[in-house]
Amino acid sequence: MDFQLLIAIGLGIAVLLVLILRFKLQAFIALLIASIVVGIVSGLAPSVIMDSIKEGMGSTLGFV
Repeated sequence: MDFQLLIAIGLGIAVLLVLILRFKLQAFIALLIASIVVGIVSGLAPSVIMDSIKEGMGSTLGFV
């Protein structure tokens, strides 16, 4: 696995935990922010990041 992706995943988890535990942000908003951070750090284009979030969370929320 690429080292940059491992850093992106670790940073995403850290951002998620800090936003929820330290700043008491709602989990849904924290997940959105963390997924954007992971996309940026992994080097994806902004349009690809938004499409990925839309597809992933849209299908999950549509299932619920």
